[in-house]
Amino acid sequence: MAFAKESKLLLAFNRGVVSALGLARIDLKRMGMSAETQTNFMPRVLGSMMLRPGLQKLDNTRSDTVSRLMSFVFSEDDTAQVEISGNTIYVRIDDSRITRPTVTSAVTNGSFDSNVTSWTDIDESSTVSDHDGNGNMRLLGNGTNFAGRKQQVTTVETGTEHALRVIVDTGPIILKVGSSDLGEQYITETSLGQGQHSLAFTPTGDFYITITSALSYPVLLDSIEVESAGVMSIPTAWGGGFLDRLRWSQSGDVIFVAARGFDPEKIERRAARSWSLVKYLPIDGPFRVQNTTKTTIATSALTGSVTLTASKSIFKSNHVGALFRVASIGQTVTAAIGAQDTFTDAIRVTGVDTGRIFSIVIAGSFTATVTVQYSVGAVGAWVDLATTYAAPVSTSYDDGQENQVIYYRIGIKTGDYGSGTATCTLSYAAGSISGLARITARASGTSVTANILKDFGATAASGDWW
Repeated sequence: MAFAKESKLLLAFNRGVVSALGLARIDLKRMGMSAETQTNFMPRVLGSMMLRPGLQKLDNTRSDTVSRLMSFVFSEDDTAQVEISGNTIYVRIDDSRITRPTVTSAVTNGSFDSNVTSWTDIDESSTVSDHDGNGNMRLLGNGTNFAGRKQQVTTVETGTEHALRVIVDTGPIILKVGSSDLGEQYITETSLGQGQHSLAFTPTGDFYITITSALSYPVLLDSIEVESAGVMSIPTAWGGGFLDRLRWSQSGDVIFVAARGFDPEKIERRAARSWSLVKYLPIDGPFRVQNTTKTTIATSALTGSVTLTASKSIFKSNHVGALFRVASIGQTVTAAIGAQDTFTDAIRVTGVDTGRIFSIVIAGSFTATVTVQYSVGAVGAWVDLATTYAAPVSTSYDDGQENQVIYYRIGIKTGDYGSGTATCTLSYAAGSISGLARITARASGTSVTANILKDFGATAASGDWW
């Protein structure tokens, strides 16, 4: 006896919505479980589709403009929402935008229109903090000592949240805010990159702002002021017509954001109610392939703000902000040392006979004992040479360690510094050091200005660059 069979088709839209461009892929089984449009329905992973539950309206976008929303999730109970709307960033915590209260505290001369008066000079030896002539406070350290300024701000609304709006033109700068002179009880010492920062804290009395930099190239602070009352906002170049280009990924307290046609940036959370938007400026590449032509690049100095000169026209206008790496012919390390426990980078000495001789040069006016140290085979286990120096000198040294690889550095040990600045230099004709520089301005196809991020090993022209 034969029985009739019936095949029933069960269509479950548990795959959600698929683009109309993909509907033709009938060879894919999942397409049979997908919908082109689902209105007021939500797919379940287990296989069914359900009516959308009721939702509550929390807020409009700012000024009812087109927006993109970024979820910020640091942990299960530590979240926020970043709204990008109308060339502006807003941040919501617990479904409410961060809002600053009304306060009367004010930073004196925080815009640096024509000078840096009202800010107390705390520059260490051989450093300078001043006005750059273009509306910025300029800080120029020497690699070891810091340049800096500080200010006491009178506070009436104690116990009320304040926020500092800090705009950095060239960074990073180091900022701290405390309840005492040079203190950091409110905002611990933090590095602020190029961009805008909104930093919140709650003072219990007058607060003290300290700004410093030990970098050997100039950093520029555009302004630092107490924020006005209202919704916290940070301007951005991402306008409404470009929001669909945004792509982002969060790592810890940082959201890395990229968009075609724009420089990559970082949205940084520094505390629950403190946020920043800064340029993403990596210091380790990636680099393009090594130069294979005869074109060379020379630098005007080993550290600081320098001029890079190419033997042929290679620098383009869009190289501003780009990194260049140059491997030196020979090795020179130098540092202007005005503190204890401070040394130069190391040189690597190898070979035999006179090929191991390197020079030692100490200059400047100082009261200190300068020591040369060595480490065998690798950088790390430093041992003092017997001879030390307490005055300027120019000499050479041959260790006689045939075929050994030994690293040398020069500096001032803990307890050996008195005063002044000792400029200490080691030079070795062999080997190479790779330096890194970021271009800040282009003068021509053969000449650019750059800030050295990792000390160069020689000023002579080199064909080994990336």
